[in-house]
Formats: sequence, structure tokens, C-alpha cells
Amino acid sequence: MIDTEQVAAHDTCPRLQTWGSQFNFPRVSLTDAMYRALRVGLLSGSPAAAKDELISIASRPGLDITAYNVFDIAMHHASMMEVVCAYLIGTVGPWKAASAVSCGSFGFQPLSYQMSDGRLRRVVLCSSWSALREEEERQSWRTVADTCITGRPMLVNAIVIGSSRKGFRPSPWTQAYIHPENGIRRVKKKEGVFTDNWKRVYRESTDDGPEEWLTLMQKDGAFDDLVRYFTAEVPQRRDEYLMDVVRISKEIEQKKTEMRRSGCYRYSPCGFSKLCNHSSLVTPEMAGWERKL
Repeated sequence: MIDTEQVAAHDTCPRLQTWGSQFNFPRVSLTDAMYRALRVGLLSGSPAAAKDELISIASRPGLDITAYNVFDIAMHHASMMEVVCAYLIGTVGPWKAASAVSCGSFGFQPLSYQMSDGRLRRVVLCSSWSALREEEERQSWRTVADTCITGRPMLVNAIVIGSSRKGFRPSPWTQAYIHPENGIRRVKKKEGVFTDNWKRVYRESTDDGPEEWLTLMQKDGAFDDLVRYFTAEVPQRRDEYLMDVVRISKEIEQKKTEMRRSGCYRYSPCGFSKLCNHSSLVTPEMAGWERKL
């Protein structure tokens, strides 16, 4: 049985996929931690579970970030994932994981979600959104593999969480401003920007629940700039893409460990880059990494 992430990882670098399936990373990247937390929250229908999952990951094995205030950064992102999860769940309740399917001689587990109308659904967390980013997500294996193998179209939700600034992501998902005179809180101004006399407050330092925060965001019309979506249909070249997936699945079974340098520093450093680029090849086991059970 292979899954969506294995296909995407193998296409980036076979060694990344093979080693990643055998060993646990000493630390978890913040991006991976957010997606893992969001999945727990969506499948359980509990925004609080998303928050707890990220805090748990930050506690053990820990986040792969270097900062003096790692705990504050973890709490900030955990609070943000709680709000994002609450927004996505809405009144629908728990999301349903897509069922495993067969593709040729192997089983495949889509990591997208199953909607009641038959479509798949996927969530993209991004710092910004553009036509180029939309096209990238349409052509991503995370979209193409799931739609081709299941034969189902996919609704892709893009959630703009903003850029990281010293470990924090200031945006309406995470921060509000308090008026200096009347104490009214706002997350977004209709015109202009908040001046220095407005006091900034992060949600994790307030007593607001996720639903209360979403109400505040809705009053200020914040979702228009932060939420995007599109539907990816089943590709017309489906048969060609399925042949690629079959090829990749066979290579995964063979546990290939060829290295592709183009994948070392694409969006962030690969967790194995320090081992691969050592003066001599150092495997995770040689470096004392914990092997998966």
C-alpha cells in the first residue's frame, strides 16, 4: 500500500521517500506539524484536537526550528490551526478520509478527504496565493495522483496563513487590534492600516474560543483575502499519469535510494540534506536516527 505523500516524496527524491519511510525525523518541520495537526482536527471534528496535536508534536519529538522562544511559536501556530480547523469544519462536522483503492497490482491510499457529493477535498496552507500557485497545486502529485487513481474531481481549499515573521504569522487568523479609546477589537480595517496607538494582541493571549474569533473575522470581512478554492477535474491525460504512478510504485517497492539534488533545498531544506551532503554517505541509522517500528 502506498499513499499520496509517498508518491510526491519519491518524485522529489527517491532517497527522501525511502529513508523517510524507514526512519523518524529527529524533529518535525513546522509545516508538517501544521498539516498533521489539521488532519487530526478535521477527522475528529474537533478544533481543540488540532491544537493539542501540534502542541504534542512540539513536545515530542519537537519542532525543527531554531529560536529562543520555541514554546511561544508552537502555541501561536497551535492556536492558528485551531481557528483554521474550526472554520473548515463549520457546521459540517468531522471530515471523512478518502477510502483506499486499488491501482493495478498495488493498493493506494489517497490522503485527501471524501465529500458527500463524491468529490475529493484537499487543504493547502500557504503564505500567499496567486494564479501561479494555483497552477502549481493543480499539477501537484497531491492533486493529480488522487484524482487520477480515484477518478474523482477534487475541491482544493487554499488557506492563506501569511508569511512567517520571526516565527510568528501575523494575520487575521492570529491577531487583532484593540482601539485605544473604546476597546473595540478589529482584525482588519476597511481602509488603511492600524496606527501605532492600536494595541496588537495575539489570539493565544486572549480567552476567545475559535468560534468567537471566527465571528470577529467575519464581521471585518477577513475571509475574502484569506480563503480561496478551485476544483481540479480528473486530468484528460489520466492514463499517462497512471502509468507514472505505477512506475513510481514499483520504484518504491524496490526501495531505491538515488539522490536528486534538485530536491535538497526546494522550499525548505530536506531533513536528510545534512546526511546526503556529508563528505561520505551517512545513513540515518549511522547517525543514530530512530528506526520506525
